[in-house]
Amino acid sequence: MFAEVAVAMLPDWLKGDVQSRGMKLVDIGCAEGDALPVLAGFFGESVEVTGVDFSEKAIESAREKYPDYRFSVDDASNMAPGLIDVVFCSNVLEHFHEPLPVLENLVNVASDYVVIVVPFWEFSRDIEHFVTFDASSFPVSVGNMTLAYWNVADISQMQDTLWLGCQAVLIYAASSAIQRNDLKMHDLVRNSYFPGLSVGQLLSAAKDDPALHRSLQISSWHGGQLLGETSASPEQEFGQKLEAVAARQEAIGYALHEQLGEVAERIEQPSSGLAQEIEQKLEVVAARQEAIGHALHEQLERMRERLGVIDESQASHSLSVDGYRAGLEGNAATLQMLEKRLVELTSVVDSIAAEQDSVGASLEKRFDSLAGHVDNAFGSVLNGVSVLVDAVEGIQSELGRAALADLARNTEVYFSSISDSIENRLMQQGLAIDRNTSVLDDFSKVERDIEVMEMENKGMAGNIAELELKIAELQSRFAVSEAGRNIAEAKLRAIESSRSWRITAPLRGLMSMFSGKGGTSAGVFDIPAGPVPLESSAVEEKPDYRAELEEILLKHAGRKIIVFRPLVDWDLPLFQRPHHIAARLARQGFLYFYCTPNAYDGMDGFREIEDGLYLTNQFDLVSGLYMEKFIHLYSTDNHCSLDYVRGQQRNLARIVYEYIDEIDPTISGVEIPQYVWDKHNALIEDESVVCIASADKLYQEVLEKRSGNAALVTNGVEYEHFTSELASGVPTDIADWVQSGKPIVGYFGALATWFDYELVEKCARTYPECNFLLLGWDYDGTLGKSNLAALNNVRVIGPIPYKRLPEYARFFDISTIPFKINAVTESTSPIKLFEYMSMGKPIVTTDMPECRKYKSVMIGRDHSSYVSLIGAALDRRTDADYKKLLHEEALANTWDAKAKVISELLN
Repeated sequence: MFAEVAVAMLPDWLKGDVQSRGMKLVDIGCAEGDALPVLAGFFGESVEVTGVDFSEKAIESAREKYPDYRFSVDDASNMAPGLIDVVFCSNVLEHFHEPLPVLENLVNVASDYVVIVVPFWEFSRDIEHFVTFDASSFPVSVGNMTLAYWNVADISQMQDTLWLGCQAVLIYAASSAIQRNDLKMHDLVRNSYFPGLSVGQLLSAAKDDPALHRSLQISSWHGGQLLGETSASPEQEFGQKLEAVAARQEAIGYALHEQLGEVAERIEQPSSGLAQEIEQKLEVVAARQEAIGHALHEQLERMRERLGVIDESQASHSLSVDGYRAGLEGNAATLQMLEKRLVELTSVVDSIAAEQDSVGASLEKRFDSLAGHVDNAFGSVLNGVSVLVDAVEGIQSELGRAALADLARNTEVYFSSISDSIENRLMQQGLAIDRNTSVLDDFSKVERDIEVMEMENKGMAGNIAELELKIAELQSRFAVSEAGRNIAEAKLRAIESSRSWRITAPLRGLMSMFSGKGGTSAGVFDIPAGPVPLESSAVEEKPDYRAELEEILLKHAGRKIIVFRPLVDWDLPLFQRPHHIAARLARQGFLYFYCTPNAYDGMDGFREIEDGLYLTNQFDLVSGLYMEKFIHLYSTDNHCSLDYVRGQQRNLARIVYEYIDEIDPTISGVEIPQYVWDKHNALIEDESVVCIASADKLYQEVLEKRSGNAALVTNGVEYEHFTSELASGVPTDIADWVQSGKPIVGYFGALATWFDYELVEKCARTYPECNFLLLGWDYDGTLGKSNLAALNNVRVIGPIPYKRLPEYARFFDISTIPFKINAVTESTSPIKLFEYMSMGKPIVTTDMPECRKYKSVMIGRDHSSYVSLIGAALDRRTDADYKKLLHEEALANTWDAKAKVISELLN
């Protein structure tokens, strides 16, 4: 969309010059390449169009989407100067804290033109933007180029627009290009009147743009003098002014008081033929004013219709929410009934179990008693048989056969009676066993009923979870609808109270007098005179990722959820604390959603980076889950408000607040707003918030305002990344230094205002036999102000991506951190310190409190001692005991160890 806006505002002379000379155009910061087809269609086949971006992922995606175009991974700071004719850079500069050095790089690369597209007058900035551009932001001259053209358009009124604000197009041109196109002073002056904007839009912007406010005052009351005095007659001059009224309504609004006086005077004393000419001109103005009124009336009706749709949508959402809540209340009643039934069944089961225990004990006693009776009975029988045998033997000789037969019959009767008694007892015991078996069968049936109830409860829990997700979605949609309603109401209020409406009221009355018609409707949304027509292609409907989120939640059921607010992209060359902590907390058993600002990641949906760690651009969806979760905030997030935090706390969220580094404008690149301080103080005072501090100074500040729920967690190291064997060779940009055999004193990181350039210069001059290698980027332009470029044994390369950093750093002989001592560095826990330890190279730093904690670090208390320690460190390169100490302290400070402390606090 931004490319369409840009080409619609580009002047014809630029298009003609680029086409006729068959220039090469490169879109720097092309992201996924969506602008290339638009640019190619605008300039034609004679112009070669190429896309460049430093993100490998973005370029890979661009090649898949647009295979007919050329793309490459590169950075403007690394490109050779003058090889590109035209540089096109759209919506990139606002992502830098210091955009002007970036603009200088672009000018250095191009030979003819640099075309810049940026959001303009963005006084309420997007979360990803760090700079607000206004009329005072861009210099007239940059390097060997001069600002040759600029224009601003309000694209918030475009159909299906993705940007609710203004976009500015600027063209910097080389002197040869300006001469070829015969550009004059009036070309620039004409653009200073913002031909793409209306009076209302200019007045609104001037409230926050002092430079624009001053220029409007000058051009309003002295506009005729800006273009020089003319020798035209009074009649001709007045006619020209009337034509300006018809062509530019803005001039009428600002020069109203002077114009009305002149009109009244000339109507009272008209010269020959002048009255008729005046009436004709005013009829033209009246007709245009009437057209404006009709257009405004239609816009108001459309806005009222939109408000009606929003109201209906809100009512529908409210009914849906009420329905779901009623469903939840029904489910709650069902759950209460099930819980009551479960309690009853539990009581029955306990009673049955007690009865079973009692029956079992009774059975054991009965069987024991029966066994005793049987034993006694058989013992008596055996004794009786023995007695009988003795008696038989004793009387056999005395009795005859008849007496012996009687004795046998008596014995049989005796045994028969004993047998019947035993059988009766066994039968009674069998009936008792049958009764207990029936009781056990009843108990099994109850157990099956309980299992069925448990399955029903699980199904009910799933239904409730689904309903909770739907309610969270409705709440999110309701919030968006409410925001849309607020915007619409604000626009209506602006129409009713706008200054331009009040200023042009007398003019509308004058038009009515000459036209003989009643007043017409008008407002702040003036139709621009000669606006640039803008078109926008339809936006595809975004897919719904709720089902995918539900699958993720089910897959990791039981894990506690952490949601990271969008702060830095994942696929960046420089890996930072948020990336390391996120990965390690996922390994500690959390379900971690790393929400990206999506400046370079190109995410749409969810991508699993590793088990339990998901990269996503669906921040509103995951943070809107109405369930227990953690919201992970960093103190460097200046876009997060205290209202957002309180809203999340009401939404069942716990806050994890990491206080890293001093809150200071030298780090953020902008002045710290008061609301950032208010949020920070509130969070470290709120003991329900888990507070993590990265340095002793910061931790003491936290403890002064709370008594618990806090921890000191300094930065750490991915130990294996800096100790693994590398198969790659020597990087080409340091190969000559490595081959020379001279010791390399190294540093990697930002080159900024806290970096002591003077100290490095002293070391380089003191040790000419050493080479000083700085791997980093000029964070705030301070590198160019130093004297390091004049030293042959100092080399600056970078920035080097995190994945490739060990390829360079392994050739360090000494690792250094030459920082100035100030409020920022006193609160800094340098990540590079622990990475240096992992490499096993001697470490020399300035007197930073966080570096004093470790025995392996050599501390320079001042410049003199620091310089001396460089020589001492050279002597410790082969000290086995010292290298062992380095590795021990590195292993004690891994990111895994740091994340474990945070995990224990969260659990």
